[in-house]
Amino acid sequence: MESVKPFLKWSAIISMPIVLVLIIMDPSLLITSLGPLAMGFAAWVMGTSKGYQALHGMQHHDYDWRNADKIYLYPGRDIIGLNVPWYHPEMDEMIPEGIREIYCKEGERDKVLSFLTSNLPDIEVVEEKFHL
Repeated sequence: MESVKPFLKWSAIISMPIVLVLIIMDPSLLITSLGPLAMGFAAWVMGTSKGYQALHGMQHHDYDWRNADKIYLYPGRDIIGLNVPWYHPEMDEMIPEGIREIYCKEGERDKVLSFLTSNLPDIEVVEEKFHL
């Protein structure tokens, strides 16, 4: 599916000028414009399909960092993980594990960590690897 969309789009873009030249040379070839138009329309429909976007992670979920209950420091890298419990609507329950990554600029991890610990004074800070 992922490879079909660009193929349809670029095939339509490339073939449409050729078809336009043919139509200018012989107007009876107007029916040839249906192919590139159909390919372009199919690529457009596939790209705007809500069902297709939902299947491929195009959903947005809000997480409030102030609800974090643990801070993970990734050893040797400027990455901080916040464990934020989150509500799973399909299971209708709170999921206790949900590490959200914070990618810091080089050397700014301590500055971000001090901001988080000053705003969340009772939070546990652990230095260990987590899934990225």
